[in-house]
Amino acid sequence: MTRKIIIGQLFPKQLNIYGDQGNIVTLQKRLAWRGITSDVIEIGSLTSSISDIDLIVGGGGQDSGQIDVSKMIPRMGAEFRTAAQDGLPMLVICGSFQLFGNWFVTNQQEKLEGIGILIVPLLVAIREILVT
Repeated sequence: MTRKIIIGQLFPKQLNIYGDQGNIVTLQKRLAWRGITSDVIEIGSLTSSISDIDLIVGGGGQDSGQIDVSKMIPRMGAEFRTAAQDGLPMLVICGSFQLFGNWFVTNQQEKLEGIGILIVPLLVAIREILVT
C-alpha cells in the first residue's frame, strides 16, 4: 500500500518571497525517494479546514503580504492551535513564523496580531534593534 502525504502550503501567493516553493519541491522529492506520494493543497482565504493535512509549510513574505494574511488568518487560529497541540508538523519560516506568534511589528511600525502558537517576543525585540 502506498502512503500519501498531504502538504498544506500556507497562503502561497502572499508568503513566497524567498523561493519558498523550493521547500515544497524538496519535501515532495524526498518523500518520492521513499516511495511516498504527496499532494499540495493551498491553505488560504478559501480553505475551510486543515483536518486532512499531514504537514503545514509556510514561507516568507513582504510586510504587504503579511498584512494581507494577518487579516485572514485569525479565523483559522483556533484550528491551527488545536492542530499544533495534536502534533501536526508545521514548517513556518520568516513571515509565517511571525504570524504564528502572538504579534509582531512591521517596518512601518504597524502591529499585526498573530495566531498565538509560538511565543516569540524576542523576534520583535531583535527586529526593533536592527531597524533603529
